Amino acid sequence: MPLIIFCSFLDLGFWCKQTTLQEKTVQLIAIGRKLFFELLYQWEAFRRLLHLPE
Repeated sequence: MPLIIFCSFLDLGFWCKQTTLQEKTVQLIAIGRKLFFELLYQWEAFRRLLHLPE
């Protein structure tokens, strides 16, 4: 299941073409960073909503 969700973030047409391992790694790092910062942003919003201390 996580794989399906993860794949939805990728442009699968481009991914399936013969890209080098380095290109795939760069893409994965970019996606990972994006997801990490999105999660951080959501946590901040959630914390403010509940008025939790830092």
